Amino acid sequence: MAYRGKDGKVHVAEVKNRGNATTQASLPAQAERLGNWQKAAPGRVARYEIATTKDWQKIFDKFQYKKQTKSQKAANEPKVRPDGTPASEMAKHGVGARIAGQDVSPAQLKAMDDAWNAKSDTEKYEAIHSGKMKDPKTAMQYLGVS
Repeated sequence: MAYRGKDGKVHVAEVKNRGNATTQASLPAQAERLGNWQKAAPGRVARYEIATTKDWQKIFDKFQYKKQTKSQKAANEPKVRPDGTPASEMAKHGVGARIAGQDVSPAQLKAMDDAWNAKSDTEKYEAIHSGKMKDPKTAMQYLGVS
């Protein structure tokens, strides 16, 4: 989606219905393209738009494995996945996110990703099920990110 904002800038948003859609192996290349487009000229802003808070925290999960070709499967080649997380890739390329209407800057994405992935699996499970990760604002408070 592309539009000119009230701020006079050209905005491009890559829309995802839920956070788990960001874990696709194609996201790192996509985030790089968005970041490059944004840096190519002044007055450009790129972001990911995640429509709902359902599974939004999956932006801190590892990527899915890349799809293999028939020949790769036949040769029993190991499955591979990109390094990092969707949030780390967005931040690396200077691309922010808007999650259910809440804006998250690239710096906030990186800080949240680092804090979240420093936690144990048990801590993550408890945080998700206790509501501490219900939306970005609540998660920032829980993770100590401003």
